[in-house]
Amino acid sequence: MTLAQRLWVLGALVPSAAMLVAVLVAGRFLEGQLEEALDQALLSQAAIESVSLFDGPGGVPHLHIQDSPIAAQVRAFAPSGALHGPDGRLLVRYPADQVPWGAPATLRPGPPGGAPALDVRHTLGGERLRVLTVA
Repeated sequence: MTLAQRLWVLGALVPSAAMLVAVLVAGRFLEGQLEEALDQALLSQAAIESVSLFDGPGGVPHLHIQDSPIAAQVRAFAPSGALHGPDGRLLVRYPADQVPWGAPATLRPGPPGGAPALDVRHTLGGERLRVLTVA
C-alpha cells in the first residue's frame, strides 16, 4: 500500500467509519432513553387518572383530559385513552370521535392491582404506538 493510500485510509475512511458507528450507537441509546421517558410519562398519567376516575358528577368514570380547557390545543400530541368496565365493555374513550390505537370494543381485564403492561403496536400507516394497559 502506498503512502497516499494509507493516508486516505487512516486519515479519512477510518475516522469516517468510526464517526458513523458512534452516531448509530448514540442514536440507539437516545431512542432507548426517549422510550423510557415516554413509558414513565404514560405510567404517571395512568396513576393520576386511576386515583380520580370516579370524582366526576355522579361517580361516573371519566378521563380528565376531556374536561380540560386546553384539550383542543393538546389533542394533536396528547395520549389517547380508553376505559373498560369490569366486564370488559368500553365505557369511555379519548378522543371520543376516534378509536385510540385500535382499542377493542371489549377488553378482558387482568387481575386488579396487577402489573401494568407496556406494548408497542403498529398502525396501518406504519406508525409505532406505545400502549399501556392497567387493570
